[in-house]
Amino acid sequence: MSDVTHILSAIEQGDPKATEQLLPLVYDELRKLAAVKMAQEKPGQTLQATALVHEAYLRLVDPKQNQKWDMVGTPPYMSPEQAQLSALDVDTRSDVYSLGVLLYELLTGVTPFDKARLNAAAFDELRRIIREEEPPKPSTKISTLGDSATTVSTHRRTDPKGLVSLIRGDLDWIVMKALEKDRTRRYETAKDFADDVVRHAKDEPIVARPPSTAYRVRKFVRRNKGLVASITSILLLLVLGVTTTTVYGIAARRAEARAVSYAEQIKLQRDEIQEKVAALQETTEKLRDSMMDMALAAAMGGQRARATQLIAGAREAGAPESWEEVLLGILCLYVAKDADSTRARNHFQRAIDLDHGNVAAKSLYAIAAIRSGGYDWLKYFDDLLDCEPQTMEDHLFLGFLMPWHDPQAAIRLLTTAIEMRDSPFARAIRARVLSIIMMNTGSAGHTQMALDDIAVARTLLPDNAYVLQMALSVYYAARELNPDRREEMRRLSEETVAELNRFPDCPDSLCSVACYLNDAGRVEEAVEKCEEALRASALGTSRMKVLSLLFGAGERGKLEPFLKSSYERDLLFQMLYQAEEPGGYEQAVIRCQELADEKEPLLARSAIECLILLGKNELAENQFRRCLDSNRKEVWSGDPELQFLAGTLPQDDFLEQRKEGRQLLSIAYYLVGLKYLGKHDRANARTHFQKCVDARKIEFQPYLLSQAFLRRMEADPSWPHWIPAQEKGE
Repeated sequence: MSDVTHILSAIEQGDPKATEQLLPLVYDELRKLAAVKMAQEKPGQTLQATALVHEAYLRLVDPKQNQKWDMVGTPPYMSPEQAQLSALDVDTRSDVYSLGVLLYELLTGVTPFDKARLNAAAFDELRRIIREEEPPKPSTKISTLGDSATTVSTHRRTDPKGLVSLIRGDLDWIVMKALEKDRTRRYETAKDFADDVVRHAKDEPIVARPPSTAYRVRKFVRRNKGLVASITSILLLLVLGVTTTTVYGIAARRAEARAVSYAEQIKLQRDEIQEKVAALQETTEKLRDSMMDMALAAAMGGQRARATQLIAGAREAGAPESWEEVLLGILCLYVAKDADSTRARNHFQRAIDLDHGNVAAKSLYAIAAIRSGGYDWLKYFDDLLDCEPQTMEDHLFLGFLMPWHDPQAAIRLLTTAIEMRDSPFARAIRARVLSIIMMNTGSAGHTQMALDDIAVARTLLPDNAYVLQMALSVYYAARELNPDRREEMRRLSEETVAELNRFPDCPDSLCSVACYLNDAGRVEEAVEKCEEALRASALGTSRMKVLSLLFGAGERGKLEPFLKSSYERDLLFQMLYQAEEPGGYEQAVIRCQELADEKEPLLARSAIECLILLGKNELAENQFRRCLDSNRKEVWSGDPELQFLAGTLPQDDFLEQRKEGRQLLSIAYYLVGLKYLGKHDRANARTHFQKCVDARKIEFQPYLLSQAFLRRMEADPSWPHWIPAQEKGE
């Protein structure tokens, strides 16, 4: 837009060609919005022509189109030439036809041809309908919808009569031109289509209808009501004065009036254009931010195609390059087929290199480092605690990382993020953090805020797997801490589970459903969901939860393919599986001893905990004490859990230290139970595992492991039978 100032100056000086130079620039900026207006449709959308074009583009490229047809295209959106099944006749005008269908659907709520009728039709009949039948105009279609017309018009903030009035005329002409059976009579390109919609929005003549003189005059009057009124007044005065003035005088007054009117008009046009340019820039920024929010939500919900599409839109709308790396890293963390914590760390590191102040990248790097077993997450976490958040995203991701470290600071940061930009993604994050804090403290004080947040998020992002997962967590916390609302929350949870089942390619969604079913005692259904998750991919972040559920259910056969892999984060289950094999106990002990000396602290800790479960309590304590005495104080020192496991902190003191938080206490109960189990003291092991389960954090790993161990002991009185008799501690 660098030429705008020059052109405005030319307009002010009376250059008649300057306006023609300016309009293409403005139109080009408007057309750029088409790429970034994706996924903006929501309940209550105001019916605006430009917005409709942008949303139509989004629908056109939506990957969730009906894929059950083998022919090219989806029947309701298929052009007549596509229905001919001859690729030689298909060009960009077929896209124009599909775009016309989408605009028709956005205006009326239905496609030109009834989807149910097309789906029920035989193949030849389907092709005949598309090639030969003429659909009704959108305004005519509205009048035939019955009660549905009220719903459609309500979403567009009007009534059926008002909607018909709004559509009748130009919008009818535009849509029907795009839907012409003869492709030569359609718009040549999608750009031509979009330009005509923009002309309608600006009350300019459109090309889709015959350009009669009367029609052009009406358009001019609608665009220039004030100017026409002024001219009319001047003409009346001239008529009244014709008997008392000369022809020359009349001409002079007319010339003067035209000059004044023209100068005023130029000034008004200049002011209006400047306002539109400013509004355009503001709109572009808002759309960019919205695209980034939705891309984040889609990525964290495991919706790869949707996230990729939105990333491209955000990039075109001017999102910083570092944010593209952040989003790509999230895909590696949360999308099933791309689950790779190491690649995620690489993306986050590149984002940090591009923008060292990107708090979100640092936060997510710490999460990825934890999941990939890297202890350098501690450095990033310490850096984050000292940083000064600036942007909305800074506050959002820093707050997301802190509910366990500093709950009040987490709430404060997330609230500030929402005040800076109230997005559905930010609402979902705050709702989730509030549910974590409530479950950890046992306080229901934040229940209504969490429920309000998740309601907003679900309304504005109704088809997002991540938001639905957050909703299930919120309903669970509200149910556990508010006895008077248990039935309401149970109903909402069941409805949410049904919606999550619509995302079979998102293992996190399947895992959330499995955890819910497992907690409800529907173990067989939970196992089925785990199997679906196993088929989806390598599981990513849901892996440990799925393995815990299957192990507790005794599904050894389903575990075997994963436990034979080299994925070291599965070490606990690998060792349990191996110990149960004939002659495998000794090999498991040797393997754990080898890994206990690893430089990677999280892996070393897992190996030492496995030694406890294998009955090698004394060996495990010695190993933990050696770690505490090492020079790696930043990793091992100051941790009561490690001090207890090392035998340097008595059990009662350990539990007393952890009683301030339900989550911390549940972890403590699990570790105490683990020690008793390693001593083959089944009674005390059961007692403490049950206390961990009673803390009621159903997606929490200690909860799942404690529940799994309880089920195995119930199913097999001799379990764990591999511990040598002299070390059972009985």
